[in-house]
Amino acid sequence: MPFNLLLFPLVGGYFFLIFCNKTRYYHQRIDQQRLLFNSVLVGIISLTASYFLLQIMDSLFTGFVSNFKKLFPLKIEYLEVAVFSFLLSVFVTVIVNLFTNKTKALSKSIDKIGNDLEKIIKKGFTEAELISLTLKSGKAYVGIPLAIPEPSKSSTYISIVPFFSGYRNNEKELIFTTEYLSVHEKMDNRDKYFSLIIATSEIVTVNLFDLGIYQKFQ
Repeated sequence: MPFNLLLFPLVGGYFFLIFCNKTRYYHQRIDQQRLLFNSVLVGIISLTASYFLLQIMDSLFTGFVSNFKKLFPLKIEYLEVAVFSFLLSVFVTVIVNLFTNKTKALSKSIDKIGNDLEKIIKKGFTEAELISLTLKSGKAYVGIPLAIPEPSKSSTYISIVPFFSGYRNNEKELIFTTEYLSVHEKMDNRDKYFSLIIATSEIVTVNLFDLGIYQKFQ
């Protein structure tokens, strides 16, 4: 097979790793060399599978490969195998995504490669637990995450449904000045809750929050 034809399975492998919900979140964070290596591995698998699938299709439907070759103006040996490997990667990606729960896949990825901030936010979202955020300004918020942040190379913002807000005094004690529960009670569902978007670069501390324990300390 001509070397330049290997570009098709390589691009197909990259497409699968970046767009398949089962692999995309992990490969958004790894270094480029590892991503390239994994793309090559997936490309080799798709190329091998394509060769045998074409043979099977040709045995089941006489002339299948010949008719497939006619789609290409260039007469290059194994061109149909290389192109079919790319199409196979795209097809498999679409099928896997149809049967993959995106939230569960994202949750598993964070368990595997997420940082402490992402893991706490994931726990707050999946288990509907309160988290406490303290910002550089001294402002503090307590609420439930509205979404799980994708573990990309840099998760720059998070969104929460605030229950309380306040500040940290000089003794680092959490003092509440505003409550949002009465506002949320007027909303029909979680999607319509008043939400707050916070830049992760402004967060100093984050932790799970237990209102009962907080009230005991007060």
